[in-house]
Amino acid sequence: MAALITAVTGVLTFLVGFIALPAAGVRSPLGAAATVTATTTAAVTATATVTAPAPLSSAGENGGTPSPGSPTDSYAEHWSGRVKFNGWFNLDSVPPSSDGGGDLRMGGITDTGAATFIDFNMVEMPKGETPTPDSCVLLVKTQPDQNIDLPVGRTICFVTDEGRPAMATVVSLDKVDVKATLDVTVWEVPA
Repeated sequence: MAALITAVTGVLTFLVGFIALPAAGVRSPLGAAATVTATTTAAVTATATVTAPAPLSSAGENGGTPSPGSPTDSYAEHWSGRVKFNGWFNLDSVPPSSDGGGDLRMGGITDTGAATFIDFNMVEMPKGETPTPDSCVLLVKTQPDQNIDLPVGRTICFVTDEGRPAMATVVSLDKVDVKATLDVTVWEVPA
């Protein structure tokens, strides 16, 4: 009987904590409204139902952690524009340059019509997704790849030699000159 009362007390304490979260300015970690029901059977039956509100779409409000892409990202644009190149490309310089080493290297064009990027840590973004500077840095740290075949319309994110998050989208490919045209955005690292 004592174990049953202890278990019911523990469940109710947990559920009361969920009720108190919104009052303390914290949103439910479940990502949506959730209903939790706990039932124990024996000499004592206790049922509790709690509905916790869904988190705000833009974290950072009410003391939460900002999500990638939220208006609280503090990255200024370093450079943005269209480049056409093959080989190495330095995107830390303004304007970007193909002189010397670089931050991005195109190794060729595949038979299927994709630009091959090699030698640097980068991440191919899912179709239709645009990375934020924060998400780009996180993805490159946790899911890097050093060989990506990127077709027209697809995007990669990477971090430059000087630590700037960047993204590049293939706009067109020139198989004769073996060059790719890319729309590139490079962000400054926040101070």
